[in-house]
Amino acid sequence: MEWEIDYDALFKLLVQRKKLSKKKYDAYLEDEHALKDDLSAGKTILKFSWDDGSYSGGHCVIQWKGLYFIDACEMGYTGPFETLEEVLGHEVFSYPIEYPVLKSDVLSLDQLLSVACRIVSAEVSGTGIYVNGTRYVLQDEELVPRDE
Repeated sequence: MEWEIDYDALFKLLVQRKKLSKKKYDAYLEDEHALKDDLSAGKTILKFSWDDGSYSGGHCVIQWKGLYFIDACEMGYTGPFETLEEVLGHEVFSYPIEYPVLKSDVLSLDQLLSVACRIVSAEVSGTGIYVNGTRYVLQDEELVPRDE
């Protein structure tokens, strides 16, 4: 899995789209943390976390300057992605995980459940998945809401 941003390509793309001034470009070149600081201040589109008692972590999808990035726990940023569909199709959202939680004030329930279906499988579905605070469990290959 590639988790490093190609900063040169990102800078070129932002300059081409007139989303990055020469002054800001120079600031990013001077201070390697400036871009990461700006990325972390972007709009959070989705939070994906898990905690099985012995291992926990999380990822965030960030929108910044019309592009999307994944801030992956312990791995840093990856991106940019041109579209929301592209970032939500990333492999980080494609393997089953225990005790997952998805939260978003931006994505529709259908979009969230589409992502949720890819990270819940029959092998780890006993606990289900929490989507914006509601527990869903896998039933006949479909996620259905389930009371506690």
